[in-house]
Amino acid sequence: LDGGKSSIGIESTIVAFDVDVSSSSIWLLRPGGVSKQELEEVSGMRVYESHASKVGSPPMAPGMLPSHYAPTKPLYLLPYPVADFVVRRIKEAGIGPAAKIGLLIFSGDVARAKDIFEKLSNHPVICQCLSPSGDIREAAHNLFSAIRGLDESNAMLIFAEQSPVNEGIGLAIQDRLARAAHRVFL
Repeated sequence: LDGGKSSIGIESTIVAFDVDVSSSSIWLLRPGGVSKQELEEVSGMRVYESHASKVGSPPMAPGMLPSHYAPTKPLYLLPYPVADFVVRRIKEAGIGPAAKIGLLIFSGDVARAKDIFEKLSNHPVICQCLSPSGDIREAAHNLFSAIRGLDESNAMLIFAEQSPVNEGIGLAIQDRLARAAHRVFL
């Protein structure tokens, strides 16, 4: 079943309610299109972040496993300094000098990022951009198709910039990137 691209791109926000006589609260099980701040504003209740299910128990909601929607190719989230990290990971992957590398940038000019990354890595680069203008909603909308595009390309591994925004939908983007990179040990 293919319903085409969704308007938001990433999956929905999932919450759980904890209601007792003395207080009510909301637990954010999976960040998505509706932010923690929006939930607090609309509900008037405090929203707590739930990071994981108890070890050995099933996840409380879809998308809570450490690895979720991960590409088949290794995906590395880029920390700083980028150059040292890139060179070390390429050597560890044992790929040849002609092997292509995938690059997922959050915003900016694809041609410029590709050029810089090719100079850093000495490898040909296939680059995808989530939002040229840096629009967080556009980035969320394009996240899965960009990862899938790089995974289906002839790149041997993928490097991805982290979300520059760590709240609202930016938190949801970062959550999905971290889960996509989970199988890769940094």
